[in-house]
Formats: sequence, structure tokens, C-alpha cells
Amino acid sequence: MPAGALVLSGNVDVGNLDNYFKINMAKNGWRFMNSCKYGSLILNFIKEDRTSNIRATREAFTTQVEMWIGPVGRAVRTWHTRQENDFK
Repeated sequence: MPAGALVLSGNVDVGNLDNYFKINMAKNGWRFMNSCKYGSLILNFIKEDRTSNIRATREAFTTQVEMWIGPVGRAVRTWHTRQENDFK
């Protein structure tokens, strides 16, 4: 399974990015898993057999966003399937 990383930078508010990714990742079939904000904003999503990890960091006049997408390990895939079945 392919994996990849994307890095973007610009002058964007981290709070706006938080909302943007939660709304638009869901529109594209990604399920929000969790987030953490301490210095950087970190968002974690899962979709079928892939995970996406997003980190947004604000500096003086720039916000940098790093996004990684990669395959899900077997243990996580089993947990994810169980969670999906619990909602049916």
C-alpha cells in the first residue's frame, strides 16, 4: 500500500484549520479519531485501511501543515472494524 506526506505553509489560523480538516475529511469518507493541541494541533483520522495524521504548527507569521497518510496495522484494522460494527 502506498504512503505519502505533504507539507504546506501559509498565513492561516490554526483554529480555522482544525474546523476545515474535521469537516472536509469527513466529507471525503475519513472518520475523526482524536486530536491534541499543545503547541501544535494534531488530528488523527482513519479510512478503511489507511490512517491520516495532520500536524499544524503556528510560527510568527506562518502556519505549517504536515499531513501523513499510510496503511493501518492489523491490530488497528481489527479495532476499527469492531467500532464500525458497534454503530450498526
